[in-house]
Amino acid sequence: MNWIDYRKKLGIGFEDVEKAKCLSNRLSVLLDIISSSNPDDEESICRKYFIDVYEKPLRYYAWNEVKKSIERETETCAMLSKAIVLANCFYLFNHVEGGFYIESYIKQALDDLDLQYEIIRDNDGFFVFPKGAKELDEAIVSIPFEWLQNYPSARHAMTHALLEYSRSSNYSNVADLFRKALETFFQSFFKSKKTLENLKSDYGQFMKEHGIPKELSNTFETILQMYTNFINNNAKHADKTKKECLEFIMYQTGNIIRFMISLKNASDRN
Repeated sequence: MNWIDYRKKLGIGFEDVEKAKCLSNRLSVLLDIISSSNPDDEESICRKYFIDVYEKPLRYYAWNEVKKSIERETETCAMLSKAIVLANCFYLFNHVEGGFYIESYIKQALDDLDLQYEIIRDNDGFFVFPKGAKELDEAIVSIPFEWLQNYPSARHAMTHALLEYSRSSNYSNVADLFRKALETFFQSFFKSKKTLENLKSDYGQFMKEHGIPKELSNTFETILQMYTNFINNNAKHADKTKKECLEFIMYQTGNIIRFMISLKNASDRN
């Protein structure tokens, strides 16, 4: 998704040349640190890096070549993507601490430079995710994503949706992936194989049992109805989803998941 278009106009996540240069310098230092540590399987890690980046191996493998590969990039997203490829290579060859170190180092650089990207980790490794409004991302994307650890099938579906959101221009397909993530969560949450549309009554009953006022429960049921109608009419059975609508769909997915898990957690504590 070409997220920069409207976020630059709003002044959200704006990046300039100086920030990109600073990030490049930070990543160069990171590579110097890695090269001095002499990890086992150095040849395998470098080989895997070049295969993943270029989809073919190169004749010579060394940290200096990896460093030059990353330094050649001038755009922040491309730099980060290559750095994350390297973290995943460490992860793949059981250098878990090395992968976590790279993740932590990059996160600190992003915070220091106020660059609007986030690194998300799942069982398969790391990936880069472009942030939107910071408060919304943390509250209804990042936190619900972490809470989904108790619902592995839903977390897997959400990971797929977030990955495609960050890189795909097929907005209808991505919207439907968020629908699938929400449906998978509902099925796990209610221990049912029914479709999302057919789980609306379970959703309403759940809110009633947890004492949610009618005004609020009706609003959430309306949101869910809107959500399913939009997906059916604009994504699942047609290709009419606009990119401007996709972020809203993502946030509503996280909003509903957060609401339900919050209610369940509060009930379990009582």
